[in-house]
Amino acid sequence: MKFLRDESGATAAEYVLLMGIVCTTLAVAALTFSEAIAAALGNAGAAIGVAG
Repeated sequence: MKFLRDESGATAAEYVLLMGIVCTTLAVAALTFSEAIAAALGNAGAAIGVAG
């Protein structure tokens, strides 16, 4: 049972778990900061419109 003792690399399940955590974190951040991001982009657009 050599394969049970071999811990040389991450398994596919570990990568899926990690990607799930990353995607969940990004989704929560996007929902949390969506209004602030929209306001910042609106301000930038207004500044470009005034300058142009």
